Amino acid sequence: MRYNEVDAHKIIKQLKQIYGEDFDVRKRRAEKCVKVVIPWDEVRAREDIKMSVIPKLYEMLNRTKNEKRKERIIRALTELYPNYKV
Repeated sequence: MRYNEVDAHKIIKQLKQIYGEDFDVRKRRAEKCVKVVIPWDEVRAREDIKMSVIPKLYEMLNRTKNEKRKERIIRALTELYPNYKV
């Protein structure tokens, strides 16, 4: 998330330089912020992105108390990391 839309464009530009112009990355509005969103298909397809997302998912899982959110995070972890055990 970025408060400045110019910063979001810089991030998108950097991602496209690294992964190529066909890399699917999107920008979404979130109140006063701008979110840079990498679709799930791109995360699953690229090992380096996947290895960055897995620790973040673990962190989110440990922080959340909402059971439905925990189930979604566990589902995502098992999809990215099949050896994950609940």
